[in-house]
Amino acid sequence: MRHWALASLAVGPGAAPRARRALDILLGGRDAVRDSRLTHTGAPLELAFVSHSGALRYTVEPGRHPGQALPHALTLMTRLGCPLPDQSLLRRLSDWQQAGPLRFGAHIGGRHGDGGDTYKLYAEIPIEAAADAEAWGTPMLGRPPVLADPDRAARPVLIGINPATGEYEIYYRVENLHPMEIGALMQRIGLDDRAAEVRAIVTASQRIPPRHALPGRTWGFSYAVAAGREPIFSLYGFARMLFGPDGRIRDGVLALARRFDWDLEAYAQLSAPLRDSPSFTGRHGLFGIVVAPGSAPGAWIGLAPPMPEA
Repeated sequence: MRHWALASLAVGPGAAPRARRALDILLGGRDAVRDSRLTHTGAPLELAFVSHSGALRYTVEPGRHPGQALPHALTLMTRLGCPLPDQSLLRRLSDWQQAGPLRFGAHIGGRHGDGGDTYKLYAEIPIEAAADAEAWGTPMLGRPPVLADPDRAARPVLIGINPATGEYEIYYRVENLHPMEIGALMQRIGLDDRAAEVRAIVTASQRIPPRHALPGRTWGFSYAVAAGREPIFSLYGFARMLFGPDGRIRDGVLALARRFDWDLEAYAQLSAPLRDSPSFTGRHGLFGIVVAPGSAPGAWIGLAPPMPEA
């Protein structure tokens, strides 16, 4: 019998066979795990569907105590033949993680496309190390942080590193985000003139346009930077806060895909069993809006694959 996660990927793009081989290493036969903090279902795997890329993407929880997750993730990346981040950065990440309690410690992202396979390390930043992480990232972003006042307290919570491409992505958390603050977030990397496009997508996701705060209390955003490329901005919210239960999430995401010409066919196929599902604590994770210079905004949606029967 095939691993439950690999069977789910069998309906995915042509890169699925390579992804199955990688997931054999990353998941290590953890077929019955149901206590992961990565997904609402407890699954240690979340698939990611991105409208501007045909690559097969996913995120995996390495399966260790949070304090041991980072070194274990590096061991797994070595087994996959992936280059590791710079040692000085790894020491810095380790120091940051020892500064305070962790929820999960580290995750690994996989991307499998026609051009090959790459892997991304996600390292958690505890609140006690947020100021140091901000100081590290500011020179890369070129401008000082925004919404950093104590009453707003936007802070970095995660560093994403793709050693093969040299991309760094800094992920932030903020509470009670106002629609007009989106422009302030995007201004940090010179994309504030695109804020209206992001607000239009958020508005289109709601029956009643948000005026004073975006739906849901907690939002995330990120800046992705790499040499020779202009920075990319992403805004993330919990899909259930935007759309409702799983069935309505699927309907809402696909309605947006039709309206904004997003290619989410693979998501439509794999999420088909969720049609009309009433579950609020189901298989959807975050919904994201991705803005890169020179192209229309795209979408990102996370989905936990079906779990095996107990």
